[in-house]
Amino acid sequence: MLVNCVAYHRGQKLSDIPLSEVRSHLERPDCFVWVALKDPQPDELASLQVCCTP
Repeated sequence: MLVNCVAYHRGQKLSDIPLSEVRSHLERPDCFVWVALKDPQPDELASLQVCCTP
């Protein structure tokens, strides 16, 4: 289960974001994304891999 997905820039929280926006945030300089999962199912991990892999 996805708990939350948050984008940060230079250590400051920008906003909660949907998984579909993870890649675009990771492409920005000085940006990182926190994705919190609880007991993820294989399909959830697969979709995360797809959205985050360049």
